Amino acid sequence: MAKSGDVDMLFEVRNNFYLGAYQNCINDAQNVRLKSDEDKLARDVYMYRAYIAQNKPSIAINEIKTTSAAAALIAVRRFAEYMASPTKRSKIVEEVEADFNGDMPNDDTVFLMNAFIYIHEQNIDSALRLLHQSDSLECRAATVQCLLKIDRVDLALKEVKKMQEIDEDATVTQLAL
Repeated sequence: MAKSGDVDMLFEVRNNFYLGAYQNCINDAQNVRLKSDEDKLARDVYMYRAYIAQNKPSIAINEIKTTSAAAALIAVRRFAEYMASPTKRSKIVEEVEADFNGDMPNDDTVFLMNAFIYIHEQNIDSALRLLHQSDSLECRAATVQCLLKIDRVDLALKEVKKMQEIDEDATVTQLAL
């Protein structure tokens, strides 16, 4: 997130991703010039997630190297592998559970990607336990999605109110309404 007064160089990338304009997200991610490593990592996370959303997980799998990538990118790669290989899904779920019960990095993207795997497995309880470890708007939006899946509209509304308190104007907050 950009500091107060700073320009958010990733606004278009993030916004296009949230709105489902995945090709625009990818194009913007490839064209934006960033200085900080943190911003470059966030750009790559959104770009590879956009490829996965376009049903092109092989791009993320081929380009993200597990030996040198940040934890967030490794989590994105794991989700890409999950989406690309139905035969490997049980093994990937076991890896997520081992991380969840052991030494999972404290990273919003890691929580989110692993929660998405649990959601695809219809394991909403585990997804919620992961998502509650983060205060990011995107994790909160995924929490709303999970709560709606289990027909807890009352709790979903409370979560949306928390999102509005954090940033009422954020695209992801508006989409959660």
